[in-house]
Amino acid sequence: MQSRCKSLIIFMVLIAIMLVVSTQHAYSSLTATQVVKKMDKLMRGKTSQSDSDMTVINPNWKRTISMKSWSKGTDYFFIHITAPARESGTTFLKKNKLMYQWVPSAEMRIKITPSMMLQAWMGSDFTNDDLVKESSMVKDYTHKFLGKEKVDGVECYKIECLPKPAAPVVWGKLILWIREKNFVPARTNYYDEKGNHIKSLSFTNVKKVNDRMFPMTMTMIPLNKKGHKTIVNYNSIKFNVKLSPSVFTFKNLEKPR
Repeated sequence: MQSRCKSLIIFMVLIAIMLVVSTQHAYSSLTATQVVKKMDKLMRGKTSQSDSDMTVINPNWKRTISMKSWSKGTDYFFIHITAPARESGTTFLKKNKLMYQWVPSAEMRIKITPSMMLQAWMGSDFTNDDLVKESSMVKDYTHKFLGKEKVDGVECYKIECLPKPAAPVVWGKLILWIREKNFVPARTNYYDEKGNHIKSLSFTNVKKVNDRMFPMTMTMIPLNKKGHKTIVNYNSIKFNVKLSPSVFTFKNLEKPR
């Protein structure tokens, strides 16, 4: 009798292992982490240079901010606001873990501390962290397949991201939908530590850019602010371009070229 019980337990464990393995293969020959890495690499590139417009919408007004951006890996990021006139010349610089803003009207350099990274950026529904990608979706989270779902008619991997214990992040959970065909993100849902769904970011208007497909429109919608949303439209973006080291300097922050 005891032998039969042991045999039954071993059999059930083997079945459970087989189910996990078969489910993994049903999603992809890649792991969830590998899918997230491919998405992250596609969105960042070794370097990038872009021209974009950000439209902030709420029930009372709408405004558009034009900007130029440069990035190098995960450590360097530079943004130059070119319009509207009252904000033209405002710049942002990220060097390693530090971020700075230059306010031309006051001729003042402001250091953006880690506690300020989740503040709204330029009055939008994006945060400082969103714009410079301070948090690493690859390094700061664990990843698990939840299955596959279609977003706008396109098959996507659905992946749950949970923060690692020591990770410097505030989100309690992220749910990603990543297009199966080309690893372009389709949607990201953000949840707080209590499991409340706070905001959603959608990625649309996918086009061929250099050696990759890229979403030229990103729309952030906060669920706790009715009628609010922020839309970023890329007019142009290039990846793996040669950038001068002078781009990511305080001199350029205060007198952008």
